[in-house]
Amino acid sequence: MANMHTTTTSDVNLDVVRLRSLSSSAKIGLAFVALCLSAQVKIPVPGTVVPLTLQSLAVLMAGFLLTPKQAVSATGLYLLAGLAGLPVFAYSAGLFGVTGGYLLGFVAAAWLISLSMRRRPASTSRLLLAGAFGTSVIFACGIAWQALGVSLLWDGFGTGWVFALQTGFWPFAAKSFVQLIFAVTLVKCLQNGRCFRSDA
Repeated sequence: MANMHTTTTSDVNLDVVRLRSLSSSAKIGLAFVALCLSAQVKIPVPGTVVPLTLQSLAVLMAGFLLTPKQAVSATGLYLLAGLAGLPVFAYSAGLFGVTGGYLLGFVAAAWLISLSMRRRPASTSRLLLAGAFGTSVIFACGIAWQALGVSLLWDGFGTGWVFALQTGFWPFAAKSFVQLIFAVTLVKCLQNGRCFRSDA
């Protein structure tokens, strides 16, 4: 008779335990690398200079899995690396371009998501709510940044907000929803100890 894998109490959260056993520096480093790599996956979107990337996914995972201090450290390190001239930003202008608001929103979103995850393991509904709130923070910062820039350049406050929504929100709303669902699924997979285990 073939051996059947039985999940016991001791290994229910094995993958989460492995993650928690990492040092704080290692966790920050991994999140930083994930952000850098996610920015390199960029797809041009017609009608806007803001590219489609996986950065929001990396920010969600940082917020879900790290402490608030670690999440801020990882995202802050990412911004500092970009300001230092390293090619880690998806858009070359970085903080000084139209995507600067999104970059600042990464730090705020990761911190706020992590704050709401202090009690672990988190339920699926709490993960979804925290992730949706964090995603909204990223969009709010990005849209406000673009709207302010357009208003200053074109001297039209209303025009700035319309332009920002058209180029900085609507083209990315569906992508953000998909990334949120994927991030929550991955976290639940880690909580259940199934991500790296074979049933064979």
